[in-house]
Amino acid sequence: MTRCELLVDGIKVDDSSFAQQGAVGAAVQLAYDYLRTGVSQRIAMNVYGNPWGFDTLLYTGDTAIAPLPGINASYTITLRCVGPALPPPGQATMTVVLGAIGTVTLNGELQPKYIINEQFSDAVLNAAWSIVGYTGARAYDYAEPANHYSLTDNPGHFRYYLDRMTHPDGYWNGFQPSVNGYSTPDFQHDPGLELRRSFAGTNWTLETKVDYYLPASNGKWHELRVYFGDGSDGTICVKIWRYEDAGSSGQNDLDFFILEKTGMESTGRPATNTVATYHIPGALYSFYYRIARNGSELTLLWSPDNAAGNTACSAALGTKLATATQSIVIAGLGWFAPNGSYVDEPVFAAGNNPGAAAGRGLA
Repeated sequence: MTRCELLVDGIKVDDSSFAQQGAVGAAVQLAYDYLRTGVSQRIAMNVYGNPWGFDTLLYTGDTAIAPLPGINASYTITLRCVGPALPPPGQATMTVVLGAIGTVTLNGELQPKYIINEQFSDAVLNAAWSIVGYTGARAYDYAEPANHYSLTDNPGHFRYYLDRMTHPDGYWNGFQPSVNGYSTPDFQHDPGLELRRSFAGTNWTLETKVDYYLPASNGKWHELRVYFGDGSDGTICVKIWRYEDAGSSGQNDLDFFILEKTGMESTGRPATNTVATYHIPGALYSFYYRIARNGSELTLLWSPDNAAGNTACSAALGTKLATATQSIVIAGLGWFAPNGSYVDEPVFAAGNNPGAAAGRGLA
């Protein structure tokens, strides 16, 4: 079912508040009803006109309502819809005649509530996503791919498998092998498979849930990233990093980063400046995440149970995001024995702020 909600000048309005808004409220109610009716009719007929071309409305209601200051002003009306069959955005200008009271011009906008509403319900990946895989000779003559995925091993989930000797930095290291740079000898890692999706907007919230299966073995991790930029110097990266190592380090951690690329290291790994970070030791195996953008500000939140989000870190980045392309990237790293490690992601939802995808329900 497609559901709609109304915003007046960007503020969400519910039906009960119309009665308290006098003549302007009556006009808004009419516009709401008309927009909602028009949308439902077009959805029922599977006809999505663009622009929508709403007609002039005539209201002959209670003429005893006193005119309010600004009765002839313009109001921006947004009808925001969510559901399995979303119409495309459309514009409409409506003139509502309030009998002897006056006239209100309403500029209406129809837009989907979700700019991404992915539930991985098909056995074939939605064409809005792309898969980038390594096609070079594998390190140490391995026969298996550099990480792989499935949409059918757990239907309704994107399952990402970690394979041996892979790294998660392909997007911003030119999708080239690198060495770990942490030990001697320096072992080679090939760029791991990446799930990518570009999207637009400057005010949004991205939500997802991740279930981790990381059995005891040497180091491996999964990363959810959002890049702002093309991978060159100056690219901003939001990174949520779930790491486990049953070896000498014994780590079992969750980390959040906002990074800026400053160059390349001799190891083939990007050099970065840490803008913000947050660390959770002894992490659990299922988390809900939100990444929010409000103009130039980025905020990362987490929750173990989809309750109110806990803020991990945030940063105001000035003009650094202004013209940057933005892309979701799923990637991961495996050492010599990932031991069947994988993660499941059942949904991605990104919504326009205010409110964005909050309350989407990711269970």
